[in-house]
Amino acid sequence: MNIQEIIESGIIELYVMNALPEDEAMQVAALAVTHPEIRAEIEDVEAALQNYTQAQAVAPNPELKDLILKRIHGDLPQNQLSSSNQYIETPKLPVEKDNTSGRRTAIWMWAATVAIAGIAFLFQNMNHKKQLTECSVENTKLIENQKVVVELTRKLDILRDADTKEIEMKGSKISPLSKVLVYWNAKEKATLLSIQNLPAPPKGKQYQLWAIVNKKPVDAGVFVYDITAVQPMKAFEKAEAFAVSLEPLGGSVSPTV
Repeated sequence: MNIQEIIESGIIELYVMNALPEDEAMQVAALAVTHPEIRAEIEDVEAALQNYTQAQAVAPNPELKDLILKRIHGDLPQNQLSSSNQYIETPKLPVEKDNTSGRRTAIWMWAATVAIAGIAFLFQNMNHKKQLTECSVENTKLIENQKVVVELTRKLDILRDADTKEIEMKGSKISPLSKVLVYWNAKEKATLLSIQNLPAPPKGKQYQLWAIVNKKPVDAGVFVYDITAVQPMKAFEKAEAFAVSLEPLGGSVSPTV
C-alpha cells in the first residue's frame, strides 16, 4: 500500500485509539518517523478525538456528590435524593442504623466487581495458556511476533538516535522524481532504507543499494519494493555516499549503471 492508501484504510484511527496489535502499532510508529504525511494524520486524528470528547463532556451537578455521600452514610432519607428531577435516582439499598453499613455495602459491591473481573481474567489467561500448549502453530506465531516487535524497536531506536544521519538520494534523468532515504549510523553499525518515491521495478529486476567507499561502489544489499517498510541493509563504518541502481534479481557484483 502507498501512503494515501494507509491513511484511508482506517489504521491510523485504530492506532490513535490504541486498538492495534503491538506489532502493527510499532509499524505505524515507524512510518510516522519517516513519513510526514502519516505523522500529520496521527496528529489530526488525535486533535479530532480530543475535540469530540470535549464537546460531548457533561459536567455533573455539583450538589449530587454531597447528596450521595450523605445517602451512603445514612444521613439523608432515600426519598430526598430522588425527590427532585434534577438528580439521578439511586438503587434502593436497605439502610441500617449503623452509619458504617452503607460504606460496607459499597465496599462489598466493589470487591465483588473486582473478584468477577479477576475470575474472568484468570479463565481467559488459562484458556490462552491451554491454546499455546495444545497448538504448536500458535506458539510459533507468538515467537515470530516477538521477533517482529524486537526488530521494530531496534529500527525505532536507530531512527531516533542523534548519531543517525539521514541521507537523501534523488532520482537521475531516467527517473527524476525518484527519492530514497538512507538512515546511516556508523557508531551502531546500522543502515536503514526507506522508499519515498520509486517506480516499481520491471519483471526480472530488483533495486540494489550501494555504499561509496574510497570512491568505489560496495554492495549494500538488494531491497524489497515496499513503500511502507523501513528495511535494514548492510552496515558500514565508513561511507562517502550511497546510491541505488536497478539490477537483475538477486543483485550484481558491481552496478550495471
